[in-house]
Amino acid sequence: MVANPLAWWVLNIKGRNVSTNFLVVDYEFIQTLGIKIVQGRNFNSAADSIGVVINEAMAKKLGEKDPLTAQLEINNGVYYPVLGVVKDYNFQDLDRAIKPLTFFISKYSDLTYAYVKVAPSNMAKSFEEVEKAFKKIEPNAEFLGSFLDENIDNTFRREKSMSALITSGSLIAIVLSCIGLFAMSMLIVAQKKKEIGIRKVIGASVFSVSYLLTKEFLKLVLVAFLIASPIAWWLMKEWLQNYAYRIDLSAWFFVVSGLLSVFIALITISTRTIKAAISNPVKSLRSE
Repeated sequence: MVANPLAWWVLNIKGRNVSTNFLVVDYEFIQTLGIKIVQGRNFNSAADSIGVVINEAMAKKLGEKDPLTAQLEINNGVYYPVLGVVKDYNFQDLDRAIKPLTFFISKYSDLTYAYVKVAPSNMAKSFEEVEKAFKKIEPNAEFLGSFLDENIDNTFRREKSMSALITSGSLIAIVLSCIGLFAMSMLIVAQKKKEIGIRKVIGASVFSVSYLLTKEFLKLVLVAFLIASPIAWWLMKEWLQNYAYRIDLSAWFFVVSGLLSVFIALITISTRTIKAAISNPVKSLRSE
């Protein structure tokens, strides 16, 4: 199965200019890549060069109730009927909206790319066989073969790098924050050792003493959350604007993040605060 690079054409359809990407292919292109036909049919043979197959975005551009009744004037005075409609798929960068696409078979266009569907059992051997076949056909040309799934995976390289960077930075920030909270809890427990002992002597419960020691930390976490949330929301909103297909930022993302921050803070300081709350007050007061 072979294909040509994308071209951009402007067609005149019922007095309207309709822009579409044009891709010259052979009749096995759609079948080989497993592109889903949602309406009509695929090219059956090279004889279908008198018709075209379009994607859903192009079908919407046509403005017809039934796109299979439409005909596109590709060459002057020559109309090509729409044989079928394929499901929209990303054929350009992932941050772009899916644009109209028209598949076309041409007897007069040289085809540039060849796609070969191979069994996944022995990919290295299959690659070698394809290269050998290419060398027989074009012995003087350089073989520039690659796996399509790897090419697609490369389009996610920027997103994967950013995701790894954000994840690593977040983990480092969490670890440093936990270390800081733990050190602060040790300092505060040491400063309030006498106060804790007196409160326990006069009947304070373990819960009340633990609450006394943790409420100040929870206030700090709450202040940090109120400062960070608007900044994070703005940065995420600006970043998502780069993508045509994106999620909506929900308040629940930030609520869950805030609750998770509180949980991590409580886990970090609980070892020191609970230990101080259940300690013998006599020892605390005697040491003073």
